[in-house]
Amino acid sequence: MALAIGLAVIFGFALNGTSSVLYAAVAGFVPEARRGRGYGLYYTGTQSAAAVAPLGYGFVADQFGLSWTFLVMATFTALIVPLALTSRRRLPDSSLSSSA
Repeated sequence: MALAIGLAVIFGFALNGTSSVLYAAVAGFVPEARRGRGYGLYYTGTQSAAAVAPLGYGFVADQFGLSWTFLVMATFTALIVPLALTSRRRLPDSSLSSSA
């Protein structure tokens, strides 16, 4: 149980840290005049996915078992890497450099 709590704390820090970066990335993809709409679409998409994903994973678990559920989750997680690499190429150079 202690290991699970420790991992949950680490996961929480990672999730909170990446969400700030993702919010800032929206500004790199969306022109300033349409940024309000961009943030609205981003938040709607992420919150909708957060609401629907547990239902989908629960359905997979009920129909096929937990092993399949974790396989599906791992597949979706692995798809993040090529998506992130593709998205990174679309960002302006100024948003990729760190400002000190």
